Amino acid sequence: MQAQSQVFRWFQTDSPVDLLVMREVMEAVNDLDPHSTVYFSDDRTQVQVKISPQVSVAEIHSTIVGKGVVLLTTDGTPPPPVTTAPDGSPLYLVSGDAAGDRARYEAAVAEWNAANPERAMELPVNVPNQ
Repeated sequence: MQAQSQVFRWFQTDSPVDLLVMREVMEAVNDLDPHSTVYFSDDRTQVQVKISPQVSVAEIHSTIVGKGVVLLTTDGTPPPPVTTAPDGSPLYLVSGDAAGDRARYEAAVAEWNAANPERAMELPVNVPNQ
């Protein structure tokens, strides 16, 4: 297989992957495609695979599961973006649509403030992507 035109596939695990198992997963995925790259999230609960589109999601899934990892997702699609901070307050997400980003954030802040008047947020003057 050639290294060109790779795609990303994502998988969510049920718990952090052990460091030794991470290595086994990387080696096994590399056996599917020698040009592949496997990434793990900081908390080791998300697996991102950069691989040839010729390798099916089912092949990647069964390879990872074959190493003892329990996967919660099977379709290889990315997880939704995180839209709230750990305390539940809204986060400003930059999508490239500055007006839409600002409108979504303003609506989220208004909803937060209505539900949490004791911890009301003020909208920032500076907008990240404008």
